[in-house]
Amino acid sequence: MATPAKFLFDTDFSAPDRSRERPTPVEMAQKLAAAEARAYRDGYDAGQRQAKAESDRRTALALEEIKIAMQGIAARFAGVERRRDTPAQARHFLDSLRGLFRWAVKVKIAKTDPTAGVENPPKKKVLAFQFGPRPMSSIITRAGRLAPRNVFG
Repeated sequence: MATPAKFLFDTDFSAPDRSRERPTPVEMAQKLAAAEARAYRDGYDAGQRQAKAESDRRTALALEEIKIAMQGIAARFAGVERRRDTPAQARHFLDSLRGLFRWAVKVKIAKTDPTAGVENPPKKKVLAFQFGPRPMSSIITRAGRLAPRNVFG
């Protein structure tokens, strides 16, 4: 005849099976140590994942702010045109933008450098001191007075 079926109540709330051998205290300590190590590892890994996610979030926010700032700078890139009457200012502005965009391309914030093909405005060729007609004539007359006399003539 078939054995009677056991119901869920019988298996869940039945008396413990005494036929199994009880683990020794050493085995229990080993199992406990393994479970603690596994829990520690799992907690450490979860903490690392959480810290990495927070770091990635902050980095993404910072990069987004840099991107917005660079877009604003690129939009105002026409400032070189506004300052074309003063070549020194235009050169300085262009040099600043070149440095910024070279860095941005290096750290992969920008894909290209829009200042790559832009030439510097020409420098004005100016003497250190420009003489007008009056100072020049006074220099010539003084030079004539200070010149050595021709003793043989």
